[in-house]
Amino acid sequence: MSKVTVQDVFKLFEAADLDIDVTELDPAAPLLEQELDSLDMMNVYFQIEETYGISVGEDSIASGDWDTMQKIADSLNASLSSQG
Repeated sequence: MSKVTVQDVFKLFEAADLDIDVTELDPAAPLLEQELDSLDMMNVYFQIEETYGISVGEDSIASGDWDTMQKIADSLNASLSSQG
C-alpha cells in the first residue's frame, strides 16, 4: 500500500460525513481546537477502521498521536508499515 498523505486524511474526513467544511481545516492544528468535537472524531476513527482496518485505541488518542491531520497520516503510516 502506498504512503498515506494528508490529502488522504482529508478524504477520510470527507467520507466521515461531518457537518463541517473539511477544506477549512488546518492539517497541522489540533482538530479539537478547530470545528470538530469528540463525536466528529469518533466518526473519523470509524472511517479509519473501515478504510484501513486499523482500530484507533483510547491510549493512542489520549497520547495525542491522532490529534492533527498530519499526525493521523503519520500514525497510519507507522501502523501500516508495522503490519508488513
